Amino acid sequence: MAVSVPTPGISIEPYLSITNRWYKASGISGTTSNLGWTLGANANFGMFGVHLAYDSENYGGLIGTVGTSASVRTSR
Repeated sequence: MAVSVPTPGISIEPYLSITNRWYKASGISGTTSNLGWTLGANANFGMFGVHLAYDSENYGGLIGTVGTSASVRTSR
């Protein structure tokens, strides 16, 4: 789920994703699944954008990853 926040001059879009992640190892019968979630936000300032997310999964303990990026839009 994502929601655009009405802010003048910039665009902010926070989001939350809850998923059931399935795994199947090669050569092994059966599958396992884990509950995972991602919380993040995208912010755009005209031609420049930044993105931040935290992804977590309950895999025999809580495992998490932080991701960041930036973008620049160019016109042709």
